[in-house]
Amino acid sequence: MSETLLTENEAGPARVRVGDTVTVRLDEAPTTGFRWNVEPSDPPLRLESDRFEPPPPPLLGGSGSHSWTFRAVAHGAARLVFALSGRGSATPERTQEFRVEVAP
Repeated sequence: MSETLLTENEAGPARVRVGDTVTVRLDEAPTTGFRWNVEPSDPPLRLESDRFEPPPPPLLGGSGSHSWTFRAVAHGAARLVFALSGRGSATPERTQEFRVEVAP
């Protein structure tokens, strides 16, 4: 089993096998009120973890990174869509999309 890391600069699609993990890492500064949210993933991927890593001291309050790890549980194509929204905002400031192809 292997792990694939996807960031804002990735061009897709990523190709993985059933059992592999895919981690998406995006910069985030929650103290500004903006946070990334992920739409429910397509069936070939299952969300396993969702975590924020703050910046190291003395940069508290600065940008950290938000990571989501998915496990490939079936073959097929998946689309992961992330939306960066501010508090109380109905429309995202920005979206980021990743495509993943899962082979048996």
